[in-house]
Amino acid sequence: KNPAMLIYLNNNDNRVQHPNENYARELMELFTLGIGNYTETDIKESARAFTGWTNIGDQFIFNRGQHDEGVKRFLGHSGNFTGEDIVNIIFQQPACAKYIAGRLIRFFGVDEPPAEIVEPLAQIVAANKFEIAPALATLFASNWFYSRDVMQRQIKSPVQLIVGSLRSLGVAISQPAAVDNALKLMGQELFNAPTVKGWDGGRAWINTSTLFARY
Repeated sequence: KNPAMLIYLNNNDNRVQHPNENYARELMELFTLGIGNYTETDIKESARAFTGWTNIGDQFIFNRGQHDEGVKRFLGHSGNFTGEDIVNIIFQQPACAKYIAGRLIRFFGVDEPPAEIVEPLAQIVAANKFEIAPALATLFASNWFYSRDVMQRQIKSPVQLIVGSLRSLGVAISQPAAVDNALKLMGQELFNAPTVKGWDGGRAWINTSTLFARY
């Protein structure tokens, strides 16, 4: 129900007469399930459930007059679902815990985590009802996290690189504009991600242009 996300993904245009599928698609593809764990029909049906979700300024609004009250069929379930129902069904899917676990491992560990690491962490995610702290505590305490497979393998984002460098050198930012310009040259302009999913990260940070700026 984040108004910024509703606006970015066109859900203000998602009305009962003309469903807009953008919000429903990205919710599953980028944030909860990942490609291959839902169908085009699931996208269309869940988009109907999100009709009427809109905002006024930074306030979420449910416009019942624009909501589709018909029966929807989504991920094997049927009913007069609302957006909340769709989210609850998504989080009941085993693929959701696996996707969240994989995202955590990729962010803190390696770009291509092995299945034998993802699966146990997914069980921790599900057992703790998607509370992130227990999953991170398990990940950070694991022997794998401190093995050669993980240590010194991650390519830092420009923000991580700059903040880490400043902390290591024990200096403060005296020229914010110069730092902001350096971030842009390295491919990470603050508060201006290229898409709703953010930056690709990993090896995408390194190319012939950004490498010189990083040096």
